[in-house]
Amino acid sequence: MDNYHVVETQIRQISDDLPPGYYRQLPKLADGPLAGYPRVFGMAWAFVAHTDSRFDAQLLCRFVRAYQRVQPLTIGELWAIAITLRIVLVDDGVTHRVRAVLG
Repeated sequence: MDNYHVVETQIRQISDDLPPGYYRQLPKLADGPLAGYPRVFGMAWAFVAHTDSRFDAQLLCRFVRAYQRVQPLTIGELWAIAITLRIVLVDDGVTHRVRAVLG
């Protein structure tokens, strides 16, 4: 992969910014394809899927507000949105690159 070092740097920063203990304390999804993952991960995954991996800060704010009308997020989840979004975007970028390479 051409940008392997960029991906590695992002993964290292994610590991530093989201300690495992903090991650384990985030509320988890009870069912669905992401059962057991933090709710904020499911929210970030849905945002990336609905925006085709295009980041727009205003759209993210509207998305979070709409999500919270149904299920309010904890302060810890709100704090974790940026890091979790980075996780999902890095994963999505790697997945797309691998698919492009493998054809």
